[in-house]
Amino acid sequence: EDAELAIFTDGSVCKEKTTAAIYIDEINKMNTNLSNKTSIFLAELFAILIALKKIPNEWKNKKIFLFTDSLSSQLVLT
Repeated sequence: EDAELAIFTDGSVCKEKTTAAIYIDEINKMNTNLSNKTSIFLAELFAILIALKKIPNEWKNKKIFLFTDSLSSQLVLT
């Protein structure tokens, strides 16, 4: 049976605070405050980068799904 790993990412601005967040299937949850001058687009890309770096070595050759609500990030990465 092939195991699958789901990764969720998000970048957001709330009350002038920019945040990048990731959630990896019970393995890792994290959010990071970024500079208030950081755009949502860069926050989304930063969240994706951090999520990819957090993938455990044992998952490197398994099926991984990355979920993001950022169409602009998807377009720039494909």
